[in-house]
Amino acid sequence: MASDVTLELLDREEVMTVECEQDLTMDQLLVTMADICHISPVARGLFAFKQAGRWLPPSHTVSAETGALQLRLRYKMPDWRSRDRASNLKNVDPKAFQYFYSQVRKDFDCGLVCNKKVAGEKDQKWWVPIIQPGARDKREDRLIELNVNMLELVGRNMAIDVMDEVIDKKEVLKNVKSYIPKDLYSGLEKMMLVKMLQANVEGYVDKLLKAYQPTMSSMQIKDEFLKLTEKFFPTYFCESFSAQYDEGGRVLEVRLVVSPPSEDKQVTLTMVSRGEVDKTTTVATIDQICNIAVHDPTSIEISRKNGVPLYFRLMSDSDTTSLLALLCGYYRVAEKWTFSLCTELKFPVLELLLASKVHGPVTRAFAEEKLKKTNFKKGSFLVRQCTSDHHKLYLHFCSRDG
Repeated sequence: MASDVTLELLDREEVMTVECEQDLTMDQLLVTMADICHISPVARGLFAFKQAGRWLPPSHTVSAETGALQLRLRYKMPDWRSRDRASNLKNVDPKAFQYFYSQVRKDFDCGLVCNKKVAGEKDQKWWVPIIQPGARDKREDRLIELNVNMLELVGRNMAIDVMDEVIDKKEVLKNVKSYIPKDLYSGLEKMMLVKMLQANVEGYVDKLLKAYQPTMSSMQIKDEFLKLTEKFFPTYFCESFSAQYDEGGRVLEVRLVVSPPSEDKQVTLTMVSRGEVDKTTTVATIDQICNIAVHDPTSIEISRKNGVPLYFRLMSDSDTTSLLALLCGYYRVAEKWTFSLCTELKFPVLELLLASKVHGPVTRAFAEEKLKKTNFKKGSFLVRQCTSDHHKLYLHFCSRDG
């Protein structure tokens, strides 16, 4: 039985409706949507669907439940800190990079990248701290730092809109307020920021346009926006989950935080326990995890290559599947594409490929290197996905020895 599925694609304004069978999985739907967004098979595994604030596992099927599915890049690639070096994602798939910029830009405009009102609360460090450890904890200093950061990010978004011909430069400068993230400032603070931006942003935008407009592309400045967003608000790219940790029979309330990879750091799972001074403990980097067992819908056991297993209880079934999908997805991207850390979490598209003995989206050179290991023995073959077309397979066959 077919049903209509509403999809929110972050690289466009209009909502899309797609008709599909109710037993279609998120993994299979992702193939369709990546094709529509011109995201390559190579970058498709970085994306997932989110609905009403919760991530859907790859085996979740389409149903008649209400609520739009939002396509988001969830698994972030490691990137260079230097703004002079192009983003890895931009090199791998420019369309996926453009989509990622649209995603972060939309979150930034909606106030989801940094919400200062919440950040000022006592317990906000338990969630999304906006100031790096060691920074002075004075409200005035935080506001000054935030305003300087806003100038860099807002100025770049203005320059991008001018370069992409979304809006004329004169109109951009007249609408400074529309570029400030929602709910970020109180009334007086916002007036002060607008005044500061109006006094400085025109010269700043002119400087950016002078540097980048001759290239006739906004890609580099979008790359800078993403790198600066990660620099200023690093925890925006992290995901955290409330949990209970069993420490030898003593149950502790903790938060499990998954940090994305960076230039010199792997994906890392840390545990933050609340006390007079919050204690942060590294559970494991992604390469150190060898298995995750599910004992009941909310209880998991994380086994590491070194050290005893660790036991956690999440707050809900959806939190459990979300954490599992995050860790298993990152493991597939960073370590071994064909392996899932948890047997309870299914990847339907991957399972079909493995059952059919089809390689993922690898290059011709990779396939030939594989066959070379057989000395190109007659009858040897390899089937692989195309790196640019989601629906095309290639067969490499040795018709004779050598």
